[in-house]
Amino acid sequence: MQALHAGAIAALLCLTQATASAQLVVGYSSGETYVQSQRTGSVTPLAPFATFQVYAAAADEATRTLWVIGPGSSPPSASLWRWNYDGQTPLVEVGPIQHPLGLTTRWDGLAIANGTFYAVLQFAPLGAPAGQVGLYELDPTTMMTTQVLAWGGVSIGGIEYNPADGLFYCPDDVARKIVTVDLNAMLITPVPGSDYPAGHVDLDALTIGDGRVYMVDDDANAPVLVFNLATGLYEANVNVSTTVAAGTCGAAWAPSLVDLVGARYCTPATPNSTGAAATIEARGNLLAASNDLDLKALDLPQNSFGYFLTSRTTGALVGAGGSQGTLCLGGNIGRYVGSGQIQNSGAAGSFGLVLDLTQTPTPTGLVPVAAGETWHFTAWFRDSVSGTSTSNFTDAVSLTLQ
Repeated sequence: MQALHAGAIAALLCLTQATASAQLVVGYSSGETYVQSQRTGSVTPLAPFATFQVYAAAADEATRTLWVIGPGSSPPSASLWRWNYDGQTPLVEVGPIQHPLGLTTRWDGLAIANGTFYAVLQFAPLGAPAGQVGLYELDPTTMMTTQVLAWGGVSIGGIEYNPADGLFYCPDDVARKIVTVDLNAMLITPVPGSDYPAGHVDLDALTIGDGRVYMVDDDANAPVLVFNLATGLYEANVNVSTTVAAGTCGAAWAPSLVDLVGARYCTPATPNSTGAAATIEARGNLLAASNDLDLKALDLPQNSFGYFLTSRTTGALVGAGGSQGTLCLGGNIGRYVGSGQIQNSGAAGSFGLVLDLTQTPTPTGLVPVAAGETWHFTAWFRDSVSGTSTSNFTDAVSLTLQ
């Protein structure tokens, strides 16, 4: 593994969804990139990272941004990139990362601690002065790095910050244990009971979520390892792996990331009082048996009440119910108006709902959805135009269940 550099890269992005399901997102240099729901076990591709080489990754939940280190637009330099997983925007290159001595480096770990970015240099380039391997603070504005801890006698690539105890956690391939890094005491300490399981010698990706450390062995068909910090024991592996040996891998935990699904139509909707056209998004898993989907209505007026609608039939009824918008459903329309389902957009101008696919509303009662069926969804919301109360609709999304 130490001989591999930019030509042999893999990525692991370990993620959960607070409203739908916990997930692992795994990407490899082989082009295999998957999202696995830990709740359901289902696996689906994560399209934005299907071909992008990731050297390291970290998530900022406050801004719902996934930060990644990967190949820059001016090779051989490595660059910092960002991807907003709320709006599902394209990857944006922030800029090439600058080593204090101007060294061309790959960078093998990335973490965010209390708003500060940290990057790991696991291997110094040939001919570099001694003492370059270690942990660096990274300024995402200037792209300059400053070494905060040099280390020797360890081989650390992946890194994650654990806000529960204020420590960084890393896999150390020399001791073959998980270690903590305490920047206050400048100490690297093995975690008791974390010896690598038999057969694992090269663990390069690490992230933390739900009190567990997730680590990836980048060998072919090697599973993700799970270490419970509370019990000090390894749990059952997560069976997501690459089919061919990969280089290195990065990891991030992003609780609110779930891939967009479905086909939007009736876009754009009629603009509401904000001047924007309200939109609907569906995220999760299209496997009917997984029961793992949620909806979100965006770009709504603030503090507006509303709810979601569904039908097996599309439509285009302008001014439905005296509204300012177009109802993009037809046929038998069900309303999500049960307990806790009527929403308020609040200050953010958005609301969402976790769907129960076994309890889908119709005019005659609740029904389960079945594989092969297509259901269409939109949201209705109250509005006010020039002091006159009215209502409007988002655009719509079609979901074909599998």
